[in-house]
Amino acid sequence: MEEKNFFLPDHENEKIVIFARRHFASMLGAIVIVLVMFLTPIILWLAVKMSNFTIFPEGSLPFLIIGVSIYYLIVVTYAFTEWVSYYYSYLAVTENDIIDINQRGIFNRHITEVSLLRVQDVSAQIKGFIPTFFSYGDVIAESAGENTRTYVIDNIPKPMEVANKILDMHNEHIAREERAAEIITAEGDLRKQVIGAPANIVQPLSSSTPPCPPFSPITTAPPPHTEGDINQNDLNQGGEIKF
Repeated sequence: MEEKNFFLPDHENEKIVIFARRHFASMLGAIVIVLVMFLTPIILWLAVKMSNFTIFPEGSLPFLIIGVSIYYLIVVTYAFTEWVSYYYSYLAVTENDIIDINQRGIFNRHITEVSLLRVQDVSAQIKGFIPTFFSYGDVIAESAGENTRTYVIDNIPKPMEVANKILDMHNEHIAREERAAEIITAEGDLRKQVIGAPANIVQPLSSSTPPCPPFSPITTAPPPHTEGDINQNDLNQGGEIKF
């Protein structure tokens, strides 16, 4: 699923191939806590109202209202913090990088970024009844290099499909790098062959080479005249012919 790239201002020129937020079921614990905290004062008030039992002295109503208001302000703040942590925590895989953004509260954000070329292995795991029922889990990526690191991206919907897609993109990057290396190697070999070619294949004319003589027509001398032969000049002059 593609998303607009305003989620990643540092990668605005790259296409987002995978975009996934945490599964909504991972928020069930926080939702239950908020509901319990929200309903507890109401249930207590109904219980006191129905039993006609007064636990607060007279004149304490204004203080009770202030206390309940502060209590619900805390509940709303907790719910808003949990929603911000959910909405601004997501996984984004661009054409070149894996970016995991984990929002922890309102003012705390942890960003992990790893290149697809450095990915060595990607796996997925689903643990627990609720993750199995809703089909969400963790994506685990290991990076190659001198300092091998493990990146855990938790609560991702369909983690196996995401892991397979990341592996396919990694393999495409490796194949592309290998083809580029082969092309560079072939160009280098060809350049060496051209530079190392024998010098006698093509020899340019130097200034010491004598110039060719100018063209002159080939003339043949007439055969010597002998007695008894007819000379063409004699015929042209009309003289006597001697035998």
